[in-house]
Amino acid sequence: MKFLKYFILLIFLVLGASSAVVYNELHKPIDINENSIKLEIPPNTSISGVIKILNENGIAKPHYLFSAITKIYSKIEKRFIYAGHYEFFTGMSNYDVLVKLYTGGRLLTKKVTIPEGLSIEETVEILSKEVKTDKNRLLELAYSDSLLEARNIQSKSLLGYLMPETYEFFVNERPKLVLDKLLDLQENFWTPERNKKAEDLGMTKNEIITMASIVEAETPYKSESKRVAGVYYNRLDVGMLLQADPTVQFTMGEKRRVLYSDLKDPHPYNTYVHAGLPPGPINNPGRAALIAALNPEKHDYYYFVARGDGSLKHNFSKNGEEHINNVAKYRENRAKNNN
Repeated sequence: MKFLKYFILLIFLVLGASSAVVYNELHKPIDINENSIKLEIPPNTSISGVIKILNENGIAKPHYLFSAITKIYSKIEKRFIYAGHYEFFTGMSNYDVLVKLYTGGRLLTKKVTIPEGLSIEETVEILSKEVKTDKNRLLELAYSDSLLEARNIQSKSLLGYLMPETYEFFVNERPKLVLDKLLDLQENFWTPERNKKAEDLGMTKNEIITMASIVEAETPYKSESKRVAGVYYNRLDVGMLLQADPTVQFTMGEKRRVLYSDLKDPHPYNTYVHAGLPPGPINNPGRAALIAALNPEKHDYYYFVARGDGSLKHNFSKNGEEHINNVAKYRENRAKNNN
């Protein structure tokens, strides 16, 4: 990339700018407080946006100079800055930074998918293994009062707020920055329009996320999510107990079949015992479940039960009699499948 250096100097000589000033700024060491700094250049970021990101971290100042350099170079040479994750080290010059940006000298990163409906512990297990970050610190932060307060999360933990999605992380990234990425995506979900929808439903953000976590646990089908949400809103509207099995499963602390005796557990999250929503989310719901909780289907269904045919889909009913018939169908299908 020596051509880049001479090209830049030529441009400023032609334009009448001081080549000495340009040369000095290019070779000025970057101003960072640590041995290295990790930055992300998001896809489709404008050149001015890239330079702004660098400026905010003590690199490629002044903005007008490096913005001009990169814009002219990109246009004439038809070269583009690579989006991605970078690490810059003490001792590097602004010129070294530009070379890295134009050659894609990126830091090793890892794409990690966080599935919907996981617990904090399950999410942390994936993150610590794939990103190679401190598991114990992740868990500590997930229950940190200071982090909850900083994020204005009205809950006892980050459960419900660790947004399921596919992320790109720096390998060996610091735990706080890993969780920040999930929390940022959760915050970005809450547009003014969605906050207004929650308000219109008479629900807080935490209550919407709690409803979404129940919907997430009830059905793997996006096509059913809004209908399931509608059932639970209907029950809330008429003062029925939610009687959501996933909330009982949550109280059990283990994955096993729910027994009749479990339904009587006085645990605060048991919706067979306590009216209304549980105190908080029971898992980390995905985008579809959150959208369903904000946009429940309008219908007259108050009950639903699995079909029992292995599809994990449900039959919905408007009254107790219909529900009893659907439960009978469920048992009949289960019996057939077990034979």
